[in-house]
Amino acid sequence: MQHVTTTSKCMSVTKICEVIVSVIGEYIDRDPATVEQKALIEKDLGVDAFLKAEIFSELENRLEVNLDEAAFHTSTTPIKLAHAIFDALRREDREDALRIFREGYREACQLPVANITLGKSLYFDLGLDSISMMEIAEAIEERYCLSIDIQEFCRREKVDSVVNYLKQLIKNA
Repeated sequence: MQHVTTTSKCMSVTKICEVIVSVIGEYIDRDPATVEQKALIEKDLGVDAFLKAEIFSELENRLEVNLDEAAFHTSTTPIKLAHAIFDALRREDREDALRIFREGYREACQLPVANITLGKSLYFDLGLDSISMMEIAEAIEERYCLSIDIQEFCRREKVDSVVNYLKQLIKNA
């Protein structure tokens, strides 16, 4: 049985920025209270590319997020970096929820999941009915220890809607 973790995924941009400022302060040996959210990381704080990479790695570890190359190059201030991390966490939430739905579908329906993509209709494109949706919900509940409102789950008509519903459950888990 797998459990869904929600450590940094529930953090606001403000809280993420506080972590960033704290980490930067540690790495440049300054009191985090003196590191401004809008300060240029390289120019104002004196962080070179090597140190910036170390800071990003530390943030990825602390916040349990994977930052892409674009976030590394475009995040010139702590607040811009906080927004990039927040967006990355939201993308990961969506990907986690889609993966969970696919696994529930595979387990309940014994069918391949390659055709399950955002935008698809559960009933018309995937051929699901209320019984198969209940079976999927039960498989997800059992595997991920989530409490699914079966009626609410079965009212969903598109993959996107199920993913958003599961994201909310994961967030509240």
